Amino acid sequence: MLHRKVGLSLALIMGSFSPGVAMELSNYRAIYSLEPSRIEQGMKITPIDGRLAYEVVGSNCLGWTVISDLVNRSAQQDQGLRLSEIKSHSFETPDGLRMSVSQQEIVNERLVDDQEVKAIKPALKSVGKVALTGSKTLNFDLAAEAIYPTQHQQKLVEAAMRGETRDVSTIYDGSDGSKQFRVVTFIGKKRPPAEQSQPELASLSKLASWSFQLGYYALNDGQGESPDFQATFNMFENGVSSEMLFDYGSYAMKAKITKLENLNSPPCEVEKAKPQ
Repeated sequence: MLHRKVGLSLALIMGSFSPGVAMELSNYRAIYSLEPSRIEQGMKITPIDGRLAYEVVGSNCLGWTVISDLVNRSAQQDQGLRLSEIKSHSFETPDGLRMSVSQQEIVNERLVDDQEVKAIKPALKSVGKVALTGSKTLNFDLAAEAIYPTQHQQKLVEAAMRGETRDVSTIYDGSDGSKQFRVVTFIGKKRPPAEQSQPELASLSKLASWSFQLGYYALNDGQGESPDFQATFNMFENGVSSEMLFDYGSYAMKAKITKLENLNSPPCEVEKAKPQ
């Protein structure tokens, strides 16, 4: 029931900002608990709760790998409990030209969707090509202005640190087949450091944060007034979001971090070839 975009839209940016240099992501692993915050009456499938495991590994010189495992429970009318799991593994090259995504969806222990996405652009701001294989086969063009999730999140944090309050970007993340999104983001004022109530979040107590509100509008629907999906989160300077809200129109889910683990960053140095 819970939209697969949750896992792919959490490429949360870590690190410090240097003018003219792309944000360097931190390597980390986080666990979030999920529960409904709003449910409209009459829904055939009602969300109950869930869990999201999320891991980011890489660097600006090697590229970025994001692994997520989203599990949620829901109640179906006259059909009992529904257990779904979405596993995703994505990689973006450091030049922002290539992205690959593999994704599986399992419902009540049965595989219902299995897909691979490969996107490539010949140059930044050039029209790209995307090939989708697996449960579905599809080939389509990638908009010249489209960027991938890591680029987008780097762009947002840099904008926040410059004091900007709004951003509009075109995004392709591979979560919805050929769908590309115009994402409108509003950035709140910088919040000073504050003590955290959870021991797992003690490392965040000395960090400032911002609120981000993102609206995802399908690029091919005439840019309608209502977004397909909305996300709101408070993100710290190191990129960690402790609380988030995902709104799908007919229902909304809130996420709260329960575990945070910092991981070592892989070295960027490439071992020189030994003389023959």
